[in-house]
Amino acid sequence: MVTTAVHKSQQQQQSPVLIVGNYCHDVLIQNNAVKAVSLGGAASFISNVFNGMSISCNLVSKVGEDFKYPVSYTPIVSRTSKTTVFHAYFDLGLHGKGHQDRILKRVCACDPIRPSDLPDTRSNYGMAVGVGGEILPETLERMIEICDVVFVDIQALIRVFDSVDGTVKLVKLVETGFYPLLPRIGVLKASSEEAVFMDVEEVRRWCCVVVTNGKHGCKVYWKDGELGISPFLANQEDPTGAGDSFFGGFVAGLVQGLAVPDAALLGNLFGSLSVEQIGLPKFDARFLQRVNDEVQKRKMQCLLYERSDDELKFLRPEGHEQFHALLAAEKSITPFSIEEHQWNSPGSTKETAVPHFTKQPKLLANPMYEEPVQRVEGRGRLNSHMCMTKLESSSLVEEEQVPTLDNNTGTAIAPPKPYKKGVKDGGGEAKNGEEEAECDVEAWDTLSKSFKQVQSVLDHNRDLIQQVNSNHRSKIPDNLVKNVSLIREINGNISKVISIYSDLSVNFSNIVQERRRVKNGGESNLENTSNES
Repeated sequence: MVTTAVHKSQQQQQSPVLIVGNYCHDVLIQNNAVKAVSLGGAASFISNVFNGMSISCNLVSKVGEDFKYPVSYTPIVSRTSKTTVFHAYFDLGLHGKGHQDRILKRVCACDPIRPSDLPDTRSNYGMAVGVGGEILPETLERMIEICDVVFVDIQALIRVFDSVDGTVKLVKLVETGFYPLLPRIGVLKASSEEAVFMDVEEVRRWCCVVVTNGKHGCKVYWKDGELGISPFLANQEDPTGAGDSFFGGFVAGLVQGLAVPDAALLGNLFGSLSVEQIGLPKFDARFLQRVNDEVQKRKMQCLLYERSDDELKFLRPEGHEQFHALLAAEKSITPFSIEEHQWNSPGSTKETAVPHFTKQPKLLANPMYEEPVQRVEGRGRLNSHMCMTKLESSSLVEEEQVPTLDNNTGTAIAPPKPYKKGVKDGGGEAKNGEEEAECDVEAWDTLSKSFKQVQSVLDHNRDLIQQVNSNHRSKIPDNLVKNVSLIREINGNISKVISIYSDLSVNFSNIVQERRRVKNGGESNLENTSNES
């Protein structure tokens, strides 16, 4: 059975975690067009989670001199090969439409990581997380020698690559040179698709097996039992790196002293966050702090139930479901809003540069109300600054006019029409002036109606947020469960506000265009009169 015993004489020299696996360049392709270029490789996703959870680690990775991204852990630069590159082909899109499986091709491979590349110091935990064939059997054996417990992603063991186009294929684990090492590793992680390439019942006799299954969570197998771990709700945008983020969260939980089932919950949480973003995910700092607080509280709660030996603790500890509810509430309270990009608009034909994602991915983790509200789906957008920009930039407005509010009806009263240069009494010019006045009234009525609708929704959200905070402070499981539906309602109301602002943007633009048309018509009449005279 796996143990985490540490020799006291070595404890001062050990680092918590050693991560071994190459950084990569990931290229996402849809409909034969490049949609995004991102920092990739399991090591990047795992170290990203560790950074968020404030867990120190050593990372051994190789890249070529063409490596594009700044990273927290300096890789070994190969002088003889380029950075590993993967092309991920999505048949019907990244946003939940159609088949979600990828066709993955390795189009370039960096040098493998050899035993001599590993540090001499010991580590509590080792993670063998190669993605492009860079981990050799002798490298894994060396990791086993210098780490107390080694966690292995099966993709580092069973991936092979087509000699012509680099298409990723999987082979049976028993046919690899890694198979004899299984009794010496601690945990083997696999996706449900990868798990069919091994005999789970046989492997579980030698080590813990964790099988991830997307939206259904994961399952933990060990010699004497198995346990299903609940998932977290997520709106999938891109599955790339989800399993790696899970693995990072799982090991992060174990490093902080959680039992295996609770650590797997933490893994499911980070996996769900990863699929909601494209490229390397960015986590909200306040969200991470709250998660860390919950992890520390959970660790203290479980001290009473810890076993007397140093074996990994597989049994579901008391309060496991409550811990899941707490994490779900923390995830829901910090919605992830979409930062709009041109290529994400299905109807867009404008050529733009392919977005690159490092630590600033397409989908950003924005706390509620922290960023200007923006409209998605290509229907236009409006924030608090854009309204004033359009008014101030219009040549029709000579000075700022502030509307007044009718105390009885609550509607905006349009200010007196400002003096218009070049507009005199009588004739077509007067007619143009009347049409402009009508546009003024229509504009203020539109603004007033929209702002009242927004204020009503925000007032309701304020009450909901107070209720959520009250439930959260109570720490009562039933109240935490209620928070899930309350937060969904809050997010739905935010969508309503976005929709109102979008419609306002479209209407306001139409009004401005109409006023420009009226003004241009008036100028044309003046020119005709001058020519006739």
